[in-house]
Amino acid sequence: MPPSPSRLVRAWVLGGSSVGLAAVGHLVGGGYIEPASLGLLTVALMLASYGWLRKERGLLAITGAVAGIQLLSHVAFSVGHTHPVSTSMLAGHALAAVVLAVFLRWGEARAFAVARRRYLRWATAVRCALAGLSPMPHWCTTHAGVFHMLRSGTIHRELNGRGPPVATCC
Repeated sequence: MPPSPSRLVRAWVLGGSSVGLAAVGHLVGGGYIEPASLGLLTVALMLASYGWLRKERGLLAITGAVAGIQLLSHVAFSVGHTHPVSTSMLAGHALAAVVLAVFLRWGEARAFAVARRRYLRWATAVRCALAGLSPMPHWCTTHAGVFHMLRSGTIHRELNGRGPPVATCC
């Protein structure tokens, strides 16, 4: 099965932003990061998260993934030059992980909403084609155009009374 471009982007965003956040925290705390190790860690975690992102993930799962990547990144960046772990450092990592997870969850929800909307448009177009209805005019919005065309068709009887009112065509 070929790789999913949208899942690759989601994996890159999750891995890259989580490792980037850990790297910034490490540098602000006075640490040093080898650029090669930063790149390798980012690519490794992006590839690892690719399989995990087969389906839409909720806030708790994303927060756990970001926190796990933060921990793994912190350990990887600290190899060779250990420093004491303070409560403020742990609190900073935790707060940063939660804030990042909220933004990632918002993006995840938007990405899946777009995918669902595109699938519904495709499914509606297929149903119209199978019912012998003409294609939707380009100057109508998807929902308005489809429901306008279906008013006299058999599919309209199935959809009648279901859902919110539909706006008219432009």
